[in-house]
Amino acid sequence: TKVPPPLGHNPRHTHASSCIQAEGMLGATHGGTINQKRRRVVVFIVAALLVLVSTLVLIQTDSRVERCLRVWWMRLWLPTSRCTALAGFSAVDESPIRSPLLVADHLIGYAAGKVFLEVGTRNGDISACVARFARRTISAEFEPHYCEKLRERGAGLLDVRCGDFQHLRFSDLPEVPDIFFWWPSTATLNNEAFLLHTRRQLWEMGLGAGRRVVIAFDLKYHEDVAHLPVMLARYPAHERHAVRFAEYSRHGSAFRAWGTFELVHFFMDPEQ
Repeated sequence: TKVPPPLGHNPRHTHASSCIQAEGMLGATHGGTINQKRRRVVVFIVAALLVLVSTLVLIQTDSRVERCLRVWWMRLWLPTSRCTALAGFSAVDESPIRSPLLVADHLIGYAAGKVFLEVGTRNGDISACVARFARRTISAEFEPHYCEKLRERGAGLLDVRCGDFQHLRFSDLPEVPDIFFWWPSTATLNNEAFLLHTRRQLWEMGLGAGRRVVIAFDLKYHEDVAHLPVMLARYPAHERHAVRFAEYSRHGSAFRAWGTFELVHFFMDPEQ
């Protein structure tokens, strides 16, 4: 026998009540999920802030960390030297013991297919790279032990001339260089003396036209910074180029392992 519903009972009201209860349960579950996501975001932000604060504190207390981070950041957008992609090339020295490898990239643009001479080659990283593009590469090195290393490293690539550059006679060379380059340890003693020695010989031979001397100045080295305006004022026939660089080093990314080198091209054309 079918039992009639109690008085006042409306099936529609019962269904609506059930829906409201279900929606309430779903809302509670959804709200819990949102709260969990918010908590995760807050935890992530707090953790990131703690890492940032810790890093800033560490940078303030250890300049080596600051230098490493700066080098890492600069290397993200600075080009990599083409020297590192050459088969069989491996740098021996590090910046600032030698000029940055990106200096070699700059020199290649002028020395390719020509005769290149570097004064003070040390272990020969710059010359060994440029030599892959120049017609002939000559190394004028003062220290005998580096001369031997250069001869071993540059067999068939480097023409090593051991001794004081200011005693080197260009007439004794197989070819007179088109491009001269140096970055001496003592700018005030060597830059002008080397330049005058080069210019005098070229002028005496009638070969100054079209040739140039490229001198490097490290803008973080006090003697280079002080001597740069002196050379610019005394020898106005020049053009200036900036090479920005950043190199890692076993010295803990030393202060001068990143920065800017100014390369000044002094033209050897005879005065009119």
